[in-house]
Amino acid sequence: MPQPENHMPDYYKHIFLVPLKEVNYDLLNKIKELSRYKTQQFGFLVSIQDVDSYKQCLAFFHSNHNIYVINPEQSYNRTHHWGYIIQYAKGNIKFDTFSYYFFGDEINLDKFPNITCRNDIYINDYYIDNWGNVKENASAKQLASKSFTYVLKKNFLFGKPMLAPLQKIIFSRTMAGSIFFDSQHSYVSDQLMIYHLINDGAKAKFIKQPFYKLNKKARAFSNCISLIDMLKQQIYLYIKLRCFAGVPMIMLRTIAKHIFYRTN
Repeated sequence: MPQPENHMPDYYKHIFLVPLKEVNYDLLNKIKELSRYKTQQFGFLVSIQDVDSYKQCLAFFHSNHNIYVINPEQSYNRTHHWGYIIQYAKGNIKFDTFSYYFFGDEINLDKFPNITCRNDIYINDYYIDNWGNVKENASAKQLASKSFTYVLKKNFLFGKPMLAPLQKIIFSRTMAGSIFFDSQHSYVSDQLMIYHLINDGAKAKFIKQPFYKLNKKARAFSNCISLIDMLKQQIYLYIKLRCFAGVPMIMLRTIAKHIFYRTN
């Protein structure tokens, strides 16, 4: 694997994985600003596929020692790139936990949860479009009174997949070697992967300490995929989960969300 020219310390509590096709200075400026916050706690691994953009990024982050910049030296689709960047991190950086950070979104590190690593996967709430609009997995009352499995299955049954978006999920380092994305079903690949990890014995927990803001207008892939493809992949997901009774609800919710977002 290619070695980055900038240097990182030996260990981070948490590392953010940032896969990019080419340089985007809005995002790079955000990362540069974030990198100044608790530099020994948070690290950033930026993987840029375009060679010229990679060189620009190296120069831009030259003095930021908690930002790692790499170039895959080959072309990846979006999900293969996600897999590549975590495998690089696993082999070259010491860290306790990791999560993904995508172009167009925002992070508030003041709100980042204190993770003890007693679990393998932490499924967090997150914000949509503004910091006042929080998207909950479930209420605190529900999480206190019901088991993880019950809450997960009930929400899938009502057409509310809780294992996405990928950005809201915090993984322990122990999960790094098991991360695999199904590129043929990239719209639901994150949910499929997390479900399989849990089904194979990974310990998962819902937490209510959101720090990530997803901006819908910046969702290039989700905003371009056709409704038919969305429905096909959602049905595929539900078949894999053996949640057949939830198929009508996920279809209705997918159609409703598609119409609402494309007309607003």
